[in-house]
Amino acid sequence: MIEELSMVSRARMHLILSQSGGAQPHRKPSRKSQQLIARAIRWLGRAIVSLGRRLERNAENLVGETELLRPTEA
Repeated sequence: MIEELSMVSRARMHLILSQSGGAQPHRKPSRKSQQLIARAIRWLGRAIVSLGRRLERNAENLVGETELLRPTEA
């Protein structure tokens, strides 16, 4: 899952940077480039939040499953 997200993220960032003309530190990026980069950052932020929520749910499920496996005290 994380590897899939990483591959998608890399492909998307590559596409966005290629559309924006890439990083050119010697001059200010155009408005279009700034918008594309901002969109990429927002997309990555949402992907990270989504991944965090999924990991949190998985952790809660694991805790619930381990509690079910504990022997009950008489």
